[in-house]
Amino acid sequence: MFKNSKLFFGFMLIGSSLWLGLLTFKIAGNLNAGNWPITPAIIMSSDIKRVEHKDERYILDIKYQYEIDGNSYIGKEISNMNQLYNFKEANEKLKLYKENSLVEAIYNRENPTIVYLDVTVNYILYILSVVSFVMAIFSLANLIRLFKNTGVQGI
Repeated sequence: MFKNSKLFFGFMLIGSSLWLGLLTFKIAGNLNAGNWPITPAIIMSSDIKRVEHKDERYILDIKYQYEIDGNSYIGKEISNMNQLYNFKEANEKLKLYKENSLVEAIYNRENPTIVYLDVTVNYILYILSVVSFVMAIFSLANLIRLFKNTGVQGI
């Protein structure tokens, strides 16, 4: 059906390239944050919050306080990506962030309001990046084949 569609492969190339760019940006952000300084933080509140999703999914709702150069800040981000959990996983993860507990916060030296508690990169991001890359190459190869065979006409 789409075997000879330049439009289909064009959209597929654009979509997969944009998705690859976003994933690369997120992965690079987490890898870069691994070099940021660490400061102690105190968990002020921790809970799970149900989110609108086709399945029953939850995110962690964490609030923590940390201090940099004598200035006090409030953080809410765990990482640069919100991770969705099922109820059991969310409660397990929540045990890491008990109220009044001391945790390590990783902050951006240039902008201390950018802070995370976890900078590990989920392996799924790598898998999605590879899939996006393969889709982009596949689309590009098909577009080249189609333009060689038919030229510009027939878009």
